[in-house]
This record gives sequence, structure tokens and C-alpha cells, in this order.
Amino acid sequence: MGDQRSPRWLMFDSWYVCMLVGVRARTLGAKDDLEDAEFNPIYPDDYKPQADFIAGLLIDAELDRKGINVADKASVEREMILLLDPQKTTGLSEIGVELLNRYAVAGFAKLDEVMLPPATVEEMLVRYAGVWTGGED
Repeated sequence: MGDQRSPRWLMFDSWYVCMLVGVRARTLGAKDDLEDAEFNPIYPDDYKPQADFIAGLLIDAELDRKGINVADKASVEREMILLLDPQKTTGLSEIGVELLNRYAVAGFAKLDEVMLPPATVEEMLVRYAGVWTGGED
């Protein structure tokens, strides 16, 4: 039984690129558009070292989306308490996970709007880079 490696492109990768677009645009998708089943209670191994980065992206997006001034330490702390749960493997509370998923829904909608369906992962990445660098949001 040799070293079992994960596929090069995971479903999580797709979620991640959609989440990045949604977070960048500071746009939440509709709660009704979320999948009923829990998507991923933990990050895949390749993403585990990025848990703090992902949490930071969420906090930054939520502070900006809600118009919270980072100098208002009490409001920032309230937001962090709402979004984070250090007991979870992702470091996010249930609300934090839901919001990240809603950002991914919005990101998917944006990508669906501006990109033709790609035939390969490579083609999708090239088109994604074009959307990202073209400032389409």
C-alpha cells in the first residue's frame, strides 16, 4: 500500500477559490443557497497551515462589510468572538463557517457570471487569474 496522496484538485480547492472571490468582493450569498449537508468540518492537510489566514480573511471581510473601524477594539473583539472558536479544528465558530460558505456561494455566482465553463482545471485557473487580476468584482 504505497503513499496514498489526495487528488491534485479537490472539491475543497473549488470551494476555496470561490470563497476568495466572495471575500474579496465582500459579498455574501443567500443562506438558502447553502448545501444542506455539512461541507467540511476540517481543512484538508494542504490547507491546515492556512487556517489562521482563512480566519483572518473572514474577520477582515466582516469588519469591512459591517463598517467596523479597526480602531474600535471592543467591536473588533465582539466580531472575533462571534466568528472564532479555538476549540474547532478550523478555528471558526458555526457562524464563521456559515459566513465563509456564504462568501463561497457569492464567489461561485460571480465566477459563473463572468466565466464560460472551463473544460479543464488548468483552463479554469487561467480564467480565474484573469477575473482576479482584471478587477472584476
